Amino acid sequence: MEKAPRVAAFVNSSLCILFFPRPKITEGGALGAAIMAGAGTGIFSSLGEEIEAMVHIEKTFEPDPGKQREYGILFEKYKKLWPLLREYLRKFCPKAISFS
Repeated sequence: MEKAPRVAAFVNSSLCILFFPRPKITEGGALGAAIMAGAGTGIFSSLGEEIEAMVHIEKTFEPDPGKQREYGILFEKYKKLWPLLREYLRKFCPKAISFS
C-alpha cells in the first residue's frame, strides 16, 4: 500500500518546477488532528513548536529538467488540442460539472 504514494510523489515531482518534500507521516488528516489535540491540551507551548516537533520530511524529490521539457512540449500540444475537444466532451459527458 505504501508504494503508490511514493510513485505518485516521484511522478509529480519529476514534472513540477519546484522540489516536492514528502513528510514521514503521509496521513495529513491524522497528523493534523494530533497537532490540534496537542495544541488544545497544552502539551507544547506554541503551535509552531508542536509542528516543528511532529512534522518531519522523509525525502525530497527533485524535478527532472529533461522530463519537464518533454512535458512542456506535450502540454503545448494539449493546449492546442483542448479547444477542439471541449464541445465533443461536453456532448459525451453532459452531466460533468464543467470543462473550462
